[in-house]
Amino acid sequence: MKIGICDDNTEERNHLASICKELGYDNIDLYISGEDYLIRNTLPDVLFLDIGMNDIDGLEIKEFLERTNLKTYIIFYTTHSEMMIDAFGRNVIGFLHKPASPRQIQRYLQKAACYKKGLSEITLENKHLPYNEILYIEAKNVYSSFHIADGTIQLSRKALRNWAAELEDTSFFQIHRSYIINMHHIKSFKNGKIIVSSDQCLPVGKSRQKAFKTAYQCYLLRKTEY
Repeated sequence: MKIGICDDNTEERNHLASICKELGYDNIDLYISGEDYLIRNTLPDVLFLDIGMNDIDGLEIKEFLERTNLKTYIIFYTTHSEMMIDAFGRNVIGFLHKPASPRQIQRYLQKAACYKKGLSEITLENKHLPYNEILYIEAKNVYSSFHIADGTIQLSRKALRNWAAELEDTSFFQIHRSYIINMHHIKSFKNGKIIVSSDQCLPVGKSRQKAFKTAYQCYLLRKTEY
């Protein structure tokens, strides 16, 4: 697995690289700034990314990866906990507060490896579909439509209620009788509406809003490691 570390602090950058090497990861690229990452145009499998950099910051890098649909998973490695609410996104699999322990770093590298191998996936009409590529699922009469991050739609002959049962205790939550959302792709939630990473707006049923807020808070806590 190829690891990238993007941090404009030389000491922090080298310290994290040293821990990764101690954990057995040797394929590591170091970037001295957000601009350096973009200019070199490499594609690590997982990117440790500082938020507060002087030129192009970590949030801009995150948005670039989302716009271009590049398959690099982001682990924000930062002291800027106040910016976390703006840092969630499709490619983001977690947050580490500096300085992180080797155990914490290993945990997220293992998580990235699982995503890369597609271990969290469903089988849809003989096709393997990783969870993180699914934006949301929509009821279509007795069938279901899977809205995918690349803009395509996959049809399933299974009803939405059956998918809700199968995907219980994952990153998915049924927000409405017609929709199951992948919380990994939520950009914002306000006034009973969810905006997903593709900018579609989905309603949250009034009877489900309290349960959704609780589920989403738990999901965010699981993504954050301090």
